[in-house]
Amino acid sequence: MWGGKVQEIKPLEVDKYPTDMLNGIKGIIYSPSRVRYPMVRLDWLKKHKYAPETRGNNRFVRVTWDEALDLFYRELERVQKDYGPYALHTGQTGWRQTGQMHSCTNHMMRAMGLHGYSVKKVGDYSTGAGQTILPYVLGSTEVYAQGTSWELILENSDNIILWANDPVKNLQVGWTCETHESFAYLEQLKEKVAKKEINVISVDPVKNKTQRYLENDHMYVNPQTDVALC
Repeated sequence: MWGGKVQEIKPLEVDKYPTDMLNGIKGIIYSPSRVRYPMVRLDWLKKHKYAPETRGNNRFVRVTWDEALDLFYRELERVQKDYGPYALHTGQTGWRQTGQMHSCTNHMMRAMGLHGYSVKKVGDYSTGAGQTILPYVLGSTEVYAQGTSWELILENSDNIILWANDPVKNLQVGWTCETHESFAYLEQLKEKVAKKEINVISVDPVKNKTQRYLENDHMYVNPQTDVALC
């Protein structure tokens, strides 16, 4: 940081496999398309109601934080008084920066709880279907159970199927601050694939980063035909 502006971004020293996404952070911070202030639809601000015909067509104007909070509170009051708490959806997601102080979801849920009742989601967007289906198949949700360790996978596997799965891409991010230890195991898997000690098949409609990295077999599947293939 120099003169209030980010000059360089470096990975943590313990991260031996830093993600290429670090190279794009400065561009995100200073992108001209980034929303830096509270913005409100001009038409809605004037009429205090939504006009469907202006969707995607009307412009936004900047307001102060105090104005934005007042508008937000006024709408919460209006919806709850006119339609009841069932008309309010607290649409939290789940991702956050490292640490509870940066958990936008928790802050929003607390604020909404102080205001009154609302409707929230059940499960999560990552494993919502699995949480509902797997108890009837495996007896538990499984999706958040301890996974098989890489050591056991590399030692005991003859065939590995990556079903629409792209570890080289997906392991770049994590729930907290990722240090990418799993990439060391991917290197070992690449060696075993090259020596034909383990056969890996990627089932995917595209050649993903993992398939290109491992140089393993690839089975194309047309979109919406994966259930039939199962």
